[in-house]
Amino acid sequence: LLQLGHKAPVSIDVKEVKNLVAALDLMRFEFEQLGSVNQLAPAHYDDQQSNYKQLSVRRNQLEGERGAILEFIDEIERKKRTVFLEAYDRVNESFSFFFERLTGGGRGWLNMEKPENPFSGGLDIFAQFPGKASRLIASASGGEKSVVAVAFIFAIQSLSPAAFYVFDEIDAHLDPYNAERLADLLKEQSSNSQFIVITLRDVVIDRAEKLFGVYIQSGISQIVSTKMEEVLPRIV
Repeated sequence: LLQLGHKAPVSIDVKEVKNLVAALDLMRFEFEQLGSVNQLAPAHYDDQQSNYKQLSVRRNQLEGERGAILEFIDEIERKKRTVFLEAYDRVNESFSFFFERLTGGGRGWLNMEKPENPFSGGLDIFAQFPGKASRLIASASGGEKSVVAVAFIFAIQSLSPAAFYVFDEIDAHLDPYNAERLADLLKEQSSNSQFIVITLRDVVIDRAEKLFGVYIQSGISQIVSTKMEEVLPRIV
């Protein structure tokens, strides 16, 4: 004890000694449980650390690529929304124009159910015929729906006009007043596209440039054609 620096006698508590012995026994037990020491552990650790670094770099790359893809998707969605709204505005403007022409002063317009998210909602069509209140087209009469349908068809086609159109009795539910306006509109638009119209209305026939008649002879359909410029002098 003198060599360790203790001049005075050391006082040792029996309980403390027992605790130290118990702790020592526990340490010996845990040491025995460790088994043999893996001498290659440092090398394995270096390998795992290298793999971890590579995986971390790859993970960061994938996160960056994921972010770029999400940004690209957002850009596509923004462009899709922009293009849709531009087309919607053009169709709405054209629909209002053609509806006014067909009704002689009426008002028609489109309305999105969810303008804040146009792709999650539908589209309503409102119409106000001269002398009447505005209302949804769902509550309009058959003739009024025909007028709206014609105006909407012309509005849609104004985005990408076709070379020709085929209308099968498009004037069937129109009164004479609206049928005449439809005929005038078809005549006006025929400078840009060709219209093939199946009709029984004289007012529509009068605006045609060429007529085709179909009749049955011996159970077989026969077709005759003539130009209006050849027919009118005979009528007059």
